[in-house]
Amino acid sequence: MVSVGHLTKYPDGLSGERGIYYNYILASNGLFIEAESPLIAARIPVAECEVRGLAPMESTISIYRCRIKPPAVSPIRSGIKSCWISTPMATGRQGSAVKTIRMR
Repeated sequence: MVSVGHLTKYPDGLSGERGIYYNYILASNGLFIEAESPLIAARIPVAECEVRGLAPMESTISIYRCRIKPPAVSPIRSGIKSCWISTPMATGRQGSAVKTIRMR
């Protein structure tokens, strides 16, 4: 496996080799970088351009197990179309349930 992956977003799905640390994804609407850890997953645009024959890609940020309130995240996600924040719910057992909030 390579350190940095290079993927292409075709209409029938992603093609290429995923990396250990992060991935570059070429889509019809530009070049994106994607990375994931146990606390956060993100796919953000690096450069906008038009590439014919490829499928479009959306920007996303998913934050897991955090104490950030949804309005506090709004300024850091300008240009991001969707954001999910998952926080542990009070159930009596730690980590047994997750509350997911989708922001637009």
